[in-house]
Amino acid sequence: MLITAPTVEPVTLAEVKSQLGIKTADTDSDTQLTRRITEARKWAEGHMRRSLMPQTHEIRFDVFADEMELPFPPIASILSIRSTSMPMARCDHGRCRRLRAGGFSAAALRPPGL
Repeated sequence: MLITAPTVEPVTLAEVKSQLGIKTADTDSDTQLTRRITEARKWAEGHMRRSLMPQTHEIRFDVFADEMELPFPPIASILSIRSTSMPMARCDHGRCRRLRAGGFSAAALRPPGL
């Protein structure tokens, strides 16, 4: 679930207007172009399954595993990990221990083609 949307887009309205040959003073299509810029970013993010601009998501999983793939890379930071079904614990062969703050890490895998 998207918590905080990007505050800027990958391209500006001025850049789009310049590319399309629309004068800066012509503001008739500004609202539509701004909406299209956002729509294009969202489409590209969905198609590539990557975030193009900084944003905050809440991700929920049905299970807690040793390794979990997070959607929408690149991951800038993990704000918190919380379990609603059990205390934050790791169980190895029936022995559980609490997962302390900082007891996790994120490994960035290189996406195909990069």
